[in-house]
Formats: sequence, C-alpha cells, structure tokens
Amino acid sequence: MKLSLIALTVFALTLSQSVGAAPAGDGALDPDQPYTAKMGTGVTYDVSFDVVFTAPYGTKQAEVWLAVPTSDNAQQVEAYRTEPTAPSDQTEPLYNNRLVHFSYDKPQGGQIIKQSFKVTTHELRWDLDPEKVAIVKEWPESFARYLRNEEKVVVDENARALAGKIVGEEKNPVRQSHLLMSYIMKTLNYDHTTCSLQASSVWALDKKAGHCSDYHGLATALARACNIPARVTYGINPIPKNSPTHCKAEFYFAGYGWVSFDISETQKVVKKIEQDTTLDEAAKGEKIKGVLERFEKGFRDNTWYKVANGTSYPLVPATKSGTPPLVRTAVIEADGKPLQDPDPGNANLREFAWMTVATFNPSTPVESPFK
Repeated sequence: MKLSLIALTVFALTLSQSVGAAPAGDGALDPDQPYTAKMGTGVTYDVSFDVVFTAPYGTKQAEVWLAVPTSDNAQQVEAYRTEPTAPSDQTEPLYNNRLVHFSYDKPQGGQIIKQSFKVTTHELRWDLDPEKVAIVKEWPESFARYLRNEEKVVVDENARALAGKIVGEEKNPVRQSHLLMSYIMKTLNYDHTTCSLQASSVWALDKKAGHCSDYHGLATALARACNIPARVTYGINPIPKNSPTHCKAEFYFAGYGWVSFDISETQKVVKKIEQDTTLDEAAKGEKIKGVLERFEKGFRDNTWYKVANGTSYPLVPATKSGTPPLVRTAVIEADGKPLQDPDPGNANLREFAWMTVATFNPSTPVESPFK
C-alpha cells in the first residue's frame, strides 16, 4: 500500500508546524510517570473475554498465561475476575505487566478460562509541539529497557543506518519520529496474510508488509535507533471486529512523557479517503491533512484499552519454551511447546489451537475514530 502524493505532501507540510499548548509535568525524566495528555470523553465497557484452548491428545501438562489490563490515569479497571480462579496472579519484573497463570494436568478436550471486568478508557490528545521537547543525549538507566535490542525489535547497525538515512540532519526527536512513521506508512502494506504476529521489525523490512504489530515493532526499533525511548503497547478494541487485539506505538519525549501513535490505523484511514469517489482532490487533501495532524500531535482513542506494555518480557512463572516476543492476549504451552497463536484476521488461516471469545457492552454507543 502506497500513500498518494497528496497524503505525503500534506504530511511533510505538517512536520514543520508548531502546535498545541505547553505539556504538563515538571520535565523530570521518568518512564513510569502518568500520561500528560489532555483527557477527553471516557467510555465504560463491561467486558467478557474468554480464552478457549484444546491441548493436543496425550498432553501431560498444559499451562496458560493471560495478560491482564491494569489501571492508570488513562484507564480504570474494576472487578477483574477469572473462572476458574487463577492460582497465580503476579507482575513480571521488566515492565510490571500483570499476568495470571493456570496449569492443567492431563487436560482432555476443550478448556475455557472466563475473564470478566469493567474498564473505563478515555480519549487522549497530547498536542505535541516539537519546540517544547528537549533533546536528551544520555537517558537515565531506567530507560534502558526502552532502548534495548530485542529478538524481534532489532536495534542493530542496519536499523541505525536506516534510521539515520530517514531522519537525515533532523535532530528534534518529535520531527524524527514523524519522519520515521511517514517512512513506515510509505513502505509497508497492511496485510494479515503476510504478518509475523510478533512485532518483528526484521519481518516488516523484509516483507514490506504486516499487521499492526509489525508496523509498531518497526517503529519502535527505528525510534530506539535514534535514541528515542519507544515501546509497543498491546491492547483490545472493545468494538465489533473479527480480531479484537490491536497494538500501538508509544514514544517518550522529554517534557511530555509517553505519547501514543497508531500508524497502521492512520494509514488505513488515509487510504479510505484517497479511494472515496464522492470527494474531489481538494476535499481529500483537507481530510487527509486533518487525519495526519491529529496523528502527529499524539492521539489515543477511547475504543481501545491497554493490556500490556513492551515486548520480549519474561513471564511469571517462567515458560519452558523461552521468552515469547509478545503477549497479545495469551501464551499457552502443552508439555513445554507453545500452541499456535491465532489470527482471525487472516482469511487463509483455518486451524486454531486456541482462540478468544469476547463480548463488550459500552456505556454509550461508540464508533472507532479510525473508521
């Protein structure tokens, strides 16, 4: 998928514009600080999210890890419970993601783990102004986990060379991030049939295709290569979708903290506008400009809630098959071997070792702002 000349021209023009009000906070560098965005409309969802799996015949022990959404100043989670009750409920040591764990001895037939809770999630807007962001040459040690090289989010010489080529002489981290994300939108084609399901930056560059995790895994790798702390954040769209899981990228900017960007969904919206036969070229240009301005200023919708931060973090208790690249909703092992991660968005995939069954009841009618 290639963005049109209109979209690319509009995106390039908006890079030089200074927008928004001064950020909140005292400017301290803290990767665990609350979001500083302007908080908009909140929506409360009653969530039922079940995981169903069938272990292979003769399995002696099956184990299940589920990532659990937690509360922060952007979302509030209440009354989380599982059926059956999870024997283990812990936070992992790297990003403090909450994980519940189940173990089954000689499981026979289908197994169901029911999750239920309420989550209130808010629209967030950061109004990023590049001129109000400081350039940090050396980050405190607490940011090392957001600058590191990983198995799938690869920050190596190739990533640094590519990132350097993309940003050129630009030194401002916000404008660098805009250039990196523009490159990704120009380069990648959104495709569930050609995706890694692992936030793989190498896959994205090799295949020039993927789904949200590949887009945002690549964005995270390129940002880290530019010394911008970055992470993939996985969550759920509690709206009618074939596959509710969805991720975003977050970059840390001094003075603003973590700022959310949804590259893949923004690319989709631009493509839809370009294909709208009811609009003339001028009207398309105006609509695309509005979409990209919202995107580059930092925007998170209230039709998404976060489940976990980061990738390649150790599960608790530890897995036998090694650290997974990411946890979309669950990690399931049968006798120490992982079961296939499902992707209902892939029309060519017919076999699932496990899947999720979810219902979401919003407190008010909602529609995705990326529709």
